[in-house]
Order: sequence, then structure tokens, then C-alpha cells
Amino acid sequence: MKVAHVLWSFKYGGIETMIVDILNEQVKTDKVALFIINDNIDNRLITKIDEKVKIVKVGRPLGSKNPYYPIKLNMQIVGYNPDVIHCHMDGLHRVIKVPYALVRTIHSTHFDIKKNTYYKECTAISKAVLCECEKRGIHATLVLNGIDCDAIKKKEDWSSPKEFHFVQLSRILFCHKGQDVLIRALKKLKDEGIENFKMYFVGEGPDMTELVNLIKDNGLEPNVILEGAKSRDWVYEHMCDFDLFIHPARFEGFGLAVAEACAAKVPVLVSNIEGPMEIINQGKYGMTFESEDVDSLAGRIKEFMQNGYNMDLVEGAYEYTKMNFNVVNTSKMYLDVYKRTLSLS
Repeated sequence: MKVAHVLWSFKYGGIETMIVDILNEQVKTDKVALFIINDNIDNRLITKIDEKVKIVKVGRPLGSKNPYYPIKLNMQIVGYNPDVIHCHMDGLHRVIKVPYALVRTIHSTHFDIKKNTYYKECTAISKAVLCECEKRGIHATLVLNGIDCDAIKKKEDWSSPKEFHFVQLSRILFCHKGQDVLIRALKKLKDEGIENFKMYFVGEGPDMTELVNLIKDNGLEPNVILEGAKSRDWVYEHMCDFDLFIHPARFEGFGLAVAEACAAKVPVLVSNIEGPMEIINQGKYGMTFESEDVDSLAGRIKEFMQNGYNMDLVEGAYEYTKMNFNVVNTSKMYLDVYKRTLSLS
């Protein structure tokens, strides 16, 4: 089988890093290509892709409306002649105009499909996304996101720290990831005289300037470190160095970094929204707070700092993640979807 995966851009993010794993698994048994439309590419991520995967860079300048690039994309797809085209982002059906079977993975509860007339098959990365599909009358198959748990270094130091190190790993985008809620919660802790913490933000995004200003306005510069974007190798090596992973997202289809933290045996604190709650089995394997509630988030952080590690929670989260979110299973399920799509064509 020949599979073409298509994305707009290829920077570090949950979708892109997981696609690297899927490509590397699928190419073991099938022919696989990755088509990247925009010139918005992080070559560090490209180097993690198996050399047997064909990589096609269309080179469209970000935001360009020049019709040359959609034409170029379609010609390159025709030249590859895939059996299936796997789309991973909103809007791709508007530029792909070739007569091959289209499969769409829906990665978020916020997506652009109102009535599916474009894709032969849709897949949902979590039960939360599947539920949203059903609400919109869109038939989708559940294919859970997966990671390589064995590749992630595990936390081993469980001594109570004098200074706590927290981490948040995601795109810097307030309306989605909720970094502003976290900053205000940290300010509340500091106002209560709790200052023995460092907060590390790992990632980049359109709200970076706003984040810097919010940190400054709340007097948190001594407590906050902006790491910028980091490679997945860095994440897999250093996630275990932190005491608590905090995910304050306002909406989230899954939350790959939450699963990575669980695999690193780092305690997690997530907003009580569908995707992250699914990863921690509805609160059984992680701590939660009321979404967008600064007081709730500050209270749970304070509780963690006072009570320390819950090893049953940590070990349970690790075992649950390893059992349920395995990238080998994810890749195989996608291949099954492709085969079913072709049999229906």
C-alpha cells in the first residue's frame, strides 16, 4: 500500500511529533510519503523520520494565496500515485483536488467539518473527539493517539524538593492552551507567600509576547523560565527532571504531552476537560482542577507542594498510559482504516 500523509506545516507540536512515530511504524510494512505544504518546517523534526519515508516539501510561503502552490501539491501527489491520502489538519480538502481516497484524522474537539462530504473515512484521536463527531452527525472510527513509552526516560528521584520545578509543554496560545490561567494561579501562590517554585514553559507560539508581558505584569520573572521550542529528544530525556506537569488547556482533543509526562512517571495536573481527563482515566491517575478557574488551579498546586508525591497515582498513570496509548497499535489501526477505505471505494 502507498500512503500519503499531508500537513500544512511541520513544526514541533502534538500532531507533528506523533506523525513522526506513525510514519516510522508504517514504513516498516508499506510505502509512505509526507507532503508538507507550507515552508514552515523545523528540520530537527525532519531528521527523526526514517529515511525510507519520501518527504515532499511544496514550499508555499506561510499565508500565500498564490494558486501555483495548490497546483504544485496536486501534481506532486499524482506523481507519487498513492492509494490513500491521510489528512491531519483543517482545510486540506480545499486544496487537494485529485481522485484518491481521502482519510481525515480529527485531532481536536474544535474542527472545521460540519457535514462530511470530503472524506471516505474520518478517525478520532480520543473518545472526547469521537463524541464531538457524533454530535455533528459525522461517522468516525476511534484510533487512540499513541507514544513510545519505552523511549521516555523515567523519573527516579522522589525526595521532597526544597524548590519545586513545574513544567508546561505546548504551543503558546492562550485561547487553547490556557497559559494565562496558569500565570494567574502562580501569582496567587506568590501573593500567599509561596515562592519556592520554578515554572518552565516549553514551546513557542503566537502568544509568546503576551506571555512575557503577563509574567512581567505579575512579578513572576524570578519564578518563570521560558525554554522555547525543544526537540522531542529533549522532552523524552528531560521530562523526568520535573516535579509536576501542569496542563491548563481550555479545550483539547487528547493532550499528547500529558501522556508523555505519565510515561516519564511525572505527576500530572490537568484541567477537567475531556481529552486530558481521558488520559488519566477520569481522574483516577492524575490531579485535576476546574477549567479556567484560577483559584482551583492554585489550590491544587499548593496541595501538591504540601503533600508531595503520590506514588500509587504515578505508577498507575504509567501503567495505564503504556497499556492504552501505544503508537504501534495506533499505526496498525490506521492501516486497517486505509484497507477498509479502499475496499469501499
